[in-house]
Amino acid sequence: MADCKQCLCEQVCRFNDGHNLYCKEDYECPHYKSASDVVEVISGKWVNDGEDWFCNRCNHNALCDKMTGEEVLSNICSHCGARMN
Repeated sequence: MADCKQCLCEQVCRFNDGHNLYCKEDYECPHYKSASDVVEVISGKWVNDGEDWFCNRCNHNALCDKMTGEEVLSNICSHCGARMN
């Protein structure tokens, strides 16, 4: 049974009408999200020190393309997992 009071979406849920009609014992809300269902997103950005690109969260350099030797500025840091903005 999903419990709207424990759902992370409770404040903005368009299905929660204040009476928890979607959280009855015989109905499992398909929109229910608990804290264990989500992962914290860590944001970062690539910073250039004039010579190399590195992650501002973990200070590791960006990966290099094996063919060209150029640094690849990916959407996610391969070292710490930060999502690059």
